[in-house]
Amino acid sequence: MGTKEKCTSCICPIIKDILKTQNQASPSRNCAVASCNQLLNPNEELKDTIPIILYGKYNNEPFEAIGDCFCTIFFRINKVNDNCCATLEMLEPYECYGCKKPLPKLFPTGICLTVDLNSFSGVQCLQSFNREERERKEK
Repeated sequence: MGTKEKCTSCICPIIKDILKTQNQASPSRNCAVASCNQLLNPNEELKDTIPIILYGKYNNEPFEAIGDCFCTIFFRINKVNDNCCATLEMLEPYECYGCKKPLPKLFPTGICLTVDLNSFSGVQCLQSFNREERERKEK
């Protein structure tokens, strides 16, 4: 009988790899600077925000957080520590989101939360964008 290797957090190494690649692309900034596609296609133009969706380990549903008068499933990775805790910035959707609607425009909020990446079973990367292009003015 062979031994079965158990993955305690398959998400943590993925998030750390994305963050490492992002930081190498722009060492002068302490923020995300590439899309997930950058890991596969290094010729892609670099962006400073990579929206991600995290999926719960036990319910496989998108993780949702509540901000000032909005809820979101969209986040930006700011930091990851050695214990697999990540600081995420909430991204506010401009339009409603759902399975049958296109991805909404997302805006940085400056509202951050810390999560334990061991609580998640999946991560989905979305189209990256430049933060300056979407700084919140008025809706």
